[in-house]
Amino acid sequence: MTSSPLPARAFGALSLAGFAVVSHWLPFLVLSVPVGALNERFDSRRLIQGRAVLFMVASAGWGYFFVTDRLRGQAKQRHKSL
Repeated sequence: MTSSPLPARAFGALSLAGFAVVSHWLPFLVLSVPVGALNERFDSRRLIQGRAVLFMVASAGWGYFFVTDRLRGQAKQRHKSL
C-alpha cells in the first residue's frame, strides 16, 4: 500500500489538491491590499459580511463537487484523454 497525502486521496489527484490549496489562499493574498483600501472608505463590518457570503458560496461549491463526485470524474476523463 502506497502512502499518499490526504488531499490527494480526497481529490483523486495531487494536482487537484494543489489547485484547492491555491484557490483557497490566493484570493486572500492577492486581495488583501485592495480590500484594505476599501476598508478605509467603507464600513468594515459590511466588507466582512460580504467576504463571508463569498466564502460561503465557494465552500458550498466545493461541497457540491464532493457530494456529486464531479472532481474525481473529471480527473478520470482527463487521464483517459491523455
